[in-house]
Amino acid sequence: MKLRRAFTLVELLVVIAIIGILIGLLLSAVQMVREAGRRAQCQNNLRQLGLAVQQHHDRYRHLPTSGTWWNGSATWATAGDPATQAVFDLQRDFYEGQGCPQMTAAGTPRIGRLQTLGWGYQILPFLEHQQIWNPDVSSISDPVQRKKVRMQIIRTARLPEFACPSRRGGELLLPNQSMPTDYAASDPHRGSFDAALVSWIYPPLPLGQITDGTSNTILLGEKRLPAHGLGSLLADDNEGYCVMWDWDNVRASRLYDYSSGSYYFLPPKPDIWNPEAPNGNWRFGAAHPSGFNVVMCDASVRMLSYSIAGEVLMPLCVRNDGQAVTPP
Repeated sequence: MKLRRAFTLVELLVVIAIIGILIGLLLSAVQMVREAGRRAQCQNNLRQLGLAVQQHHDRYRHLPTSGTWWNGSATWATAGDPATQAVFDLQRDFYEGQGCPQMTAAGTPRIGRLQTLGWGYQILPFLEHQQIWNPDVSSISDPVQRKKVRMQIIRTARLPEFACPSRRGGELLLPNQSMPTDYAASDPHRGSFDAALVSWIYPPLPLGQITDGTSNTILLGEKRLPAHGLGSLLADDNEGYCVMWDWDNVRASRLYDYSSGSYYFLPPKPDIWNPEAPNGNWRFGAAHPSGFNVVMCDASVRMLSYSIAGEVLMPLCVRNDGQAVTPP
């Protein structure tokens, strides 16, 4: 009889180790492929948002505004509304000869300076969400209840275009049943309004006032958040996508130091894992390991590294500082 040679313990351990290494490499490769797919979907989301902003501009001859205050609600045009006419008169020179339908028909959402909700709400018609932008509540006779139902429909709409798939799963709504946003407007300093999206206290911006060039100015970018707190109500992830000027939908590349009278760089970073962090520190950032996505004012999308220099990112976030920096 021939003797069969069995594996020794050392050989068996070596085989098991090799199999473990191969499985680890395979899982790593699968995760990289999945992340590449999620990153591509995130970039597509930003592209859709950027195109919607451009279509808003084509229709109304100006970019959407940032709205007014964080705790307001949507405003609708009413027949014979003197405020509508007053604002139209104030901006007559701006709109004259451009065929801009600033005067919205009664019963439809206001636009421009007259709309108190922010940019996320204002571009809904150009994302094929007309029914969310202007919900049909004609069956409700009580005006107070009608307004309440409208806002409930707007806030609780599940809008995957506003969610990065690397960060959010299938359940998009926050505990307060509002739809969050992973994408924020570029604002270099709170209150400075040097961004592409501006406050109601100024006339709405046409693209022509982005004098540094639409391809050199960031419109929207991913925002940094505390990874441990996702799905809960965070200081800058609790009001939702449609909120007005708020850190939910605004991010900065620089902040102002009142003691020195100058700006300092706020570098972008990946999601933070510190359990004590209440927010994303108002920075750009993302759940992606390699960088964060942005869409420029010309609707082109690119990924920027977390190591991007301040002298590059800060000018990219300002529309008219005379520094036409080419994004990397």
